[in-house]
Amino acid sequence: MSKDRFYRNSFLMSGVIFISRIFGFLRDVILAAFFGTSSISDAYFIAYRIPNTLRALLGEGAFNSAFIPIYSEYTEADDRKKEGYFLGNLFIRFSLVLFVVSFLGMFFSRQIILLISIGNPEATTFIFTASRLLRITFWYLFFVGLSAFFMGIQQANNSFARSAAGQIVYNISFILFLLLLFKVKDQTKQVYIAAYGVLVAGFLQLLYQSISAIRLKRPFILNTKKELSSIKKLIKIVTPAVFGQAIIEINLLADSVFALFISTGVISAMYYASRLMQLPLGIFSVSIATVSLALFSKRIAKGKTITEEVNRSIDSISDIILPISSFLIGGGIYLIKVLFMRGNFTEQSAKITGFLLIFYAMGLIFYSFVKLFAQIFYAHKLIKYPVIFTSVAMLINIELNMILIKYLGAGGLALASAISSMLNFLMLFYYTKKKFELEVSFRKTLRILPITIITSILLIILRPHIEGLIAIKIELVKNLILVAVFFILNLIPYIALKLILGEKIKINK
Repeated sequence: MSKDRFYRNSFLMSGVIFISRIFGFLRDVILAAFFGTSSISDAYFIAYRIPNTLRALLGEGAFNSAFIPIYSEYTEADDRKKEGYFLGNLFIRFSLVLFVVSFLGMFFSRQIILLISIGNPEATTFIFTASRLLRITFWYLFFVGLSAFFMGIQQANNSFARSAAGQIVYNISFILFLLLLFKVKDQTKQVYIAAYGVLVAGFLQLLYQSISAIRLKRPFILNTKKELSSIKKLIKIVTPAVFGQAIIEINLLADSVFALFISTGVISAMYYASRLMQLPLGIFSVSIATVSLALFSKRIAKGKTITEEVNRSIDSISDIILPISSFLIGGGIYLIKVLFMRGNFTEQSAKITGFLLIFYAMGLIFYSFVKLFAQIFYAHKLIKYPVIFTSVAMLINIELNMILIKYLGAGGLALASAISSMLNFLMLFYYTKKKFELEVSFRKTLRILPITIITSILLIILRPHIEGLIAIKIELVKNLILVAVFFILNLIPYIALKLILGEKIKINK
């Protein structure tokens, strides 16, 4: 894949994901307006998070990280018959696994919620509501898991933008289903409508991804006996990958367990803050990492080095993520108010969410680099190292949760995640250099990072002064202006840095 094609695929995928995230935020705006940061919203987001946790294990996360490198060997060899046998065999086996896990999750939904709520006997209403919602949402795993299978086929064949568009289908379908909320007054009935919306949208997403994969005209021969060696190889690779991803997701659930002991609404606030953090992470970092995995896998299969491609990805992530980080730290609170503060999402809800966002944003660059550097190991089919590093990071995160929650409350949970992610990245980086002898360069990152730190601090200091200058009573208009002001102020130092570096390059020439 050429440099131009790499950027083109990354740009197209980022564009599609951006559109998807816009619809995703519209979905969250509706949910926030109806449920706010209440006990019932906490129950809904736990019921939504659990199948999404398994989605990361059996979907785009661990499964595709193992599937794409192996499947790429078939596409590179151009043996259509063997490719068809492999895909058909895997489809049958993977469908069966997803069905069994979904059924067991539905059957033991109450026990799962009780486990999460252990030690919190006052959460009776939460347990009852969350377990009933989970019986509905768990079947989403079956649909989204198969969607990931067809998505992986597309990505291995360099169809990145079309595969990413599946999430647009999901979000639009979900939004249309949520319109039913406006016809129902009872909040309990509303939350069940939202749960069924997850299922309907998941089914339509699967329909879209399967049709898109079929249009590629790749061979697909249903069987359970052919290409067993590749299936066994996939299982061997995916098992530690699932374990590693499970650690990440258990980490997130652990944060939710700690949040239950703080106060009602913290789980919901964590969801909204993480959604804002995941916007740039999904649009840029995940897009770059996804394109990189396919590129790394193909180059490694041909015996070529990936040093240039890794450094290109590092520079791209640093250029985009660091300025966004300082904006979210300094002006993210106003973005939260613009997006969510209406209906049952109050000023207090916005303050809690904004406080959490500061700490999540501190770790944004490390979350991004973890995504990228893990792909290097996945492309080499060496899954055990990311698993070990993630395990260590999880233990550190839980320990930090117990320490920082005493001083920062809910903010301690977000800060612990950021610190553990930084340590995860440092371990991945060290072993990348040691294992693969790649000449990895962070020159651009280290140039921009001091600007990010200084800008973040200055924007937080300037907040009350700038707010005082804008004497507008209409809250939405005032917050829109503040978002624009902080966005511009945030960009100034980065533009100045670009101009200075540009002048130096010009002089050297």
